[in-house]
Amino acid sequence: MKRSILLSILIPLLLVVALNMDIIVEELTVREYRVITRCVIENTGFTEIGVNPSDIMNFYLIPNISGWQYVEEVLVYINGKLADKNKYYIGEVDGNKLLKFHSPFRLDVGGKLNVTLVQKVVVYRLVFSGVKRVPRGLKGGLKEPMPTEDYLMLKGFYRKGDFSKVVETAEKMEGSGFDVLLNILKFICSRIKYSNSSYGIAPPAETLERGYGSCGDISALTVALLRLKEIPAFIYFCYVYEEGLNFYEKSPILTINYSNIGPHAFAMAYLESVGWVPIDMVIHAGNRPIDCIEGAGVNINDRIIVYAKAVKLDPNILLVIAPQSKTKVYVEYRAEVLPKKLDIIRVLYSLMLALLTGYIVYLAVEELEEYGEQT
Repeated sequence: MKRSILLSILIPLLLVVALNMDIIVEELTVREYRVITRCVIENTGFTEIGVNPSDIMNFYLIPNISGWQYVEEVLVYINGKLADKNKYYIGEVDGNKLLKFHSPFRLDVGGKLNVTLVQKVVVYRLVFSGVKRVPRGLKGGLKEPMPTEDYLMLKGFYRKGDFSKVVETAEKMEGSGFDVLLNILKFICSRIKYSNSSYGIAPPAETLERGYGSCGDISALTVALLRLKEIPAFIYFCYVYEEGLNFYEKSPILTINYSNIGPHAFAMAYLESVGWVPIDMVIHAGNRPIDCIEGAGVNINDRIIVYAKAVKLDPNILLVIAPQSKTKVYVEYRAEVLPKKLDIIRVLYSLMLALLTGYIVYLAVEELEEYGEQT
């Protein structure tokens, strides 16, 4: 290929890339989601009633987590209209921020109330150092939250059943810090099988006895063993985006629909010299126990969105949806990948400038080559 043609193509291409570098970097480094939580409450009684949606279910405000995700926008709709901010406030439960309503809404017989929480979430991708998702492995964990006695508490939910068996198991785990953490990982990987058949989260003693459990069951057992060894720990709840996924959980008074997302849970453990690191016994890359940390899904996957955590409370309380008397409730959890916003005018101008530059380069190189031949 002639040098004039090659340069007239290469230089304009570099120019287009340079002029649109911010768009290219954003495409490579982040993925944006719209996460929707919708609750429809129907009055099935024979008289007017008052309902407060935040008494029926939790509307979690997705947290900002350095290096993993941040929330760019939060919108609240009531019956399809953007809600006045004086109708709701932000409350807190077990370290989670939730949407709360000041007073009940009145519902006529057969009437429906539709409350929809829409959040725009930006999730970092694993690409470039400095602008990518930050893996929270053993080289550097999360520094927040600060570990307190709350993260070592073992009562209520954790002690249900034959808890002495959990204590005996923990006593067999030798070492401290990372060593005991690794021993716990090895034990769970070898003794507890994953099963997605249980509803809710089982107490650690039950999971240990039966030898299998869901992601939440396994996370609760992991937290119990860690806390018994004086390692602060808690459970993170998250959504895993999977386009096309659609499933329901139904009862006569409650229907829950997951669209494009599935619920998941994993544990977090605090190591003195590292910080908080994830422990995911279900979604991880690799076959070694240590891969449950280094290759944990939230470290390497831009399809995971963390939405809540369980520290002091029974984790089942955070998952409960409880229709009140004379109501029927439909709940939808849905996520959509947001398309990248392109400034079409800017892109067109950059293409026009590139074409003009390419033409000028072509003429200039042709003239130089012709002058060279003459001399």
